[in-house]
Amino acid sequence: MKVSYQLYNEKEQPSQAGIFEYWWAAPDTYRTTWLRPGMEHTDWLVKGEHFDRISGDQLGRDEEGLESELLQPLPAPEVLEKAKLKHDEQKLGDLKMPCVKVVPSMGDFPEYCFEPEHPILRMESYPSGRKIYNSVTLTQDRFLAREIQVVANNRLVLTARVELVEAILPKAPELSPEDGVTRSSRGIRSAPGVTPPKITNSVHAVFPNSERARHSQGVVELVMTIGTDGRVHNLRAVSGTSKDFIDEALRAVSQYQFHPGLLLGSPVAVEVRFLINFRMQ
Repeated sequence: MKVSYQLYNEKEQPSQAGIFEYWWAAPDTYRTTWLRPGMEHTDWLVKGEHFDRISGDQLGRDEEGLESELLQPLPAPEVLEKAKLKHDEQKLGDLKMPCVKVVPSMGDFPEYCFEPEHPILRMESYPSGRKIYNSVTLTQDRFLAREIQVVANNRLVLTARVELVEAILPKAPELSPEDGVTRSSRGIRSAPGVTPPKITNSVHAVFPNSERARHSQGVVELVMTIGTDGRVHNLRAVSGTSKDFIDEALRAVSQYQFHPGLLLGSPVAVEVRFLINFRMQ
């Protein structure tokens, strides 16, 4: 699958354009590549072994989210098993859609809205944004949105269009790491076929006194690898409202414990992104 995407700046003007490509042969053998000027991010999973090639700018969160928005936009089955479902309705243009809000124990998920007569996802809606799925077609017995629009913090941040979907051979050369590429020390990302890690023990992040005195609130985005031992590795902050918020988020999350992710029933290291919200009570 080949997808073209456009990123937008804070004034909703086009900023950078890129290409996302996805090759899949089996749950333990696939490849993902993001390309745009100044950045390449390629991951190979070959019979459960992870390789990567990363150069230039960091892969943005909205770009990385394209993979799940195209291939697995709904919550994982293990999340739904423990969730309560609330029914609702929303409109997309003149279309009135039935919606389902998933409420797991860890907090509210967005609402997922569908075609009235078909099990086709058309919109994911949350308080400050939405994801709209258009030009939905049936591809390999699955519904695939060939056009996606992402709005976050009430502004347009990304649009994407599927340009090509075609079959490949299981031994296609694109599925083999190229010369000079070595095994990755990072975990694989959550993807179709990978059961994501589950938190078994968390540590509360304490609101910093320095930020409380300023009546501040904040969000910290972290990236980490959950190892096969269920512990946090390679923890780092991608963004944060202040150094004190970042330091406290790192302190707390470094002590989390998980059931490790699974690939075909076997534990694997998985790289995940995580948000810590600091809100004054």
